[in-house]
Amino acid sequence: MSREKVEANNERKKNYKKYNKKAKVKKISVYIPIVIIAVVLAGFIAFGGYSAYTSYKKDNPTKVPVNISSITDFAEGLQTQTE
Repeated sequence: MSREKVEANNERKKNYKKYNKKAKVKKISVYIPIVIIAVVLAGFIAFGGYSAYTSYKKDNPTKVPVNISSITDFAEGLQTQTE
């Protein structure tokens, strides 16, 4: 029985790299689709938020009151000086 255990252990050591490589490939093949799905989902959420923001801005433009009396006074002063 001990001889069988030693032979099994040696066989496992010999094939360790091959099995380890297969495990890494399986692990990567699981993570790649998860990452792709997460990126696509984040893109859809971001695009939806951006389109909602732009449609809100189109529907509700902001109006800023501007006092241009000083500019008109200046322009009138220039016109009177040139005449």
